[in-house]
Amino acid sequence: RASVLDSSFAGRRVQLQAKAAQGLLIVLASSGGSDIDYCTSSIEQGIAQVNSIYVAGAYRRRGVGRMMMTPTLAWFQEQRVRAIVVDVMDGNDAAESFYTRYGFRRRSVRLQMIND
Repeated sequence: RASVLDSSFAGRRVQLQAKAAQGLLIVLASSGGSDIDYCTSSIEQGIAQVNSIYVAGAYRRRGVGRMMMTPTLAWFQEQRVRAIVVDVMDGNDAAESFYTRYGFRRRSVRLQMIND
């Protein structure tokens, strides 16, 4: 079974570009010549989505995620989107807490049946 965790960033980028009919934003952060963080976001039919944020373990809880969200949310505002959404994996309390700081709230719960 394929998952987000199984895909490379290059493969994920191709999927995101196809999905992002109205735009795709990729924000990268580097330290010492190495990429330590990325945030990918897209807009489709006036709905903005934070598709993925990744911060390397050693850089977590240092404000790097905030540095990614600031330009991302500004881009969404410039594009005058109707709504902004993000999916968080069940049990990822750290991610849910992170997004809550930006005003995201639970609106629905999606259940998924996975056929192996």
